[in-house]
Amino acid sequence: MAVAAIPLGVFFFWLRDYFVLPADWTALGAFVVSLVFTALLQFFFSYTMAMLAFWVLEVSTFIFILFAFEYLASGHLFPLDILPPGIERALYFTPFPYQLYFPVGVYMGKVTGADLLGGLAIQAGWVAAAYGLARFAWHRGIKKYSAVGG
Repeated sequence: MAVAAIPLGVFFFWLRDYFVLPADWTALGAFVVSLVFTALLQFFFSYTMAMLAFWVLEVSTFIFILFAFEYLASGHLFPLDILPPGIERALYFTPFPYQLYFPVGVYMGKVTGADLLGGLAIQAGWVAAAYGLARFAWHRGIKKYSAVGG
């Protein structure tokens, strides 16, 4: 693992002039919290997709569809604020903006105050919902599972 950190360290050192830290410590702390929530959200979605293997033989199509929609709806392809306001507001009712667009907005200082606290609460709610869905899929899948062989 230490060997893998060397190229990453060289990369960061070489491009250090282009990395900008958040304006204050509050934004940095909120970004770290949001980043943890993002990692959990990604994990629980991936875990739930993997649990589909209890019911179907090929889950890669489901994973591709989820990740393709996530790529479009989370801000990977383009910033969400260029969308019409109604579509942007509708996307905030989904977990996808909280997987990239919201954490980046926190880091850049675009999300502050009540919007920051509300966004973190919504992100935490999506993490809890994704966790519940993952647990549900696991428990239902275990009931269906049957081993073959000895």
